[in-house]
Amino acid sequence: MIIGGRLISATAKPKTQQYFSLLEANRSLTYLTSRCSILLQMNELIAESMEKLQAEGFNIETDLDSALAVVESPIVLNILSDLCVQVPAAQALIDEVVACGIVPDVLTQGVFVWPAQHQDGQVLWCWQFGEAEITHWREAGASFDLRRRLDTLPEAQACVHVA
Repeated sequence: MIIGGRLISATAKPKTQQYFSLLEANRSLTYLTSRCSILLQMNELIAESMEKLQAEGFNIETDLDSALAVVESPIVLNILSDLCVQVPAAQALIDEVVACGIVPDVLTQGVFVWPAQHQDGQVLWCWQFGEAEITHWREAGASFDLRRRLDTLPEAQACVHVA
């Protein structure tokens, strides 16, 4: 998962595999919605900074600290300095969400999933920023565009928490 180009990914991992009931996943939406709102705003800032760098003819092929060491242009230096603040802040938010067991799926679209145990297999509750509640699921390994409405999952409400 990448935000603002290739600078950020979900690097934190939950301590153990956590499964969520639909109720638990929906209860976490208040927490996630506030984080997601900030992440999407930060993504816009990072994307703008990346576009400014490209307009200046500068591509980041290494980490930000290494890029700062070789820059001579004051404009590029200011943009990289902004990124040095924006990227760690966004990364910290992503890591915080992941540590709760919530998985960023398509960060640039505000898509997140929660692992759930259903009958004999794992499914994912799917949510996109702006939705009032979780109304979709998909099979583990399937892409977001293959998500299905909850009413197509037999006994969706019966998925229980498994620590």
